[in-house]
Amino acid sequence: MTISEPNQQFEKEIEQLEKELAAKKEAAKQRYERGEIEEPLYEKENLRDVIGEKLGKSSHETVQDDDNQQQSPEPPEASGDALSYLSNELRGEVQELVNIAFEESIDDAIKKANATENSALIDAFHDILVDELYKHLVDRGKLNEL
Repeated sequence: MTISEPNQQFEKEIEQLEKELAAKKEAAKQRYERGEIEEPLYEKENLRDVIGEKLGKSSHETVQDDDNQQQSPEPPEASGDALSYLSNELRGEVQELVNIAFEESIDDAIKKANATENSALIDAFHDILVDELYKHLVDRGKLNEL
């Protein structure tokens, strides 16, 4: 992994995601306690919802299945398995959007994905981004691994 300067925008967005996930988790817990749902969603499903909302998807579409200085994570190479169902063209575009999310801004990557108006690209990006952010948050100890 290449050591780079912290990407402040990415870190701010991760902090915001953590807050949104905590709020969703608490809301689901309360709904569970009131008997409105059978069981609270897993953390990865909550993350899928939060990212889906940013992409403009409705909830039912997204629920399918040492000091403060931190370095920016290297953009993950989406594994071949995760992208195996995509055409070569989509695979490259999704990887480019993931790179933008991790190097620049999650919101910028989402805006670029939505601007394409390519639903296959947006869906694939959604899936891969959720997987990569989930891994990142688990590695940071912010989420529990399934």
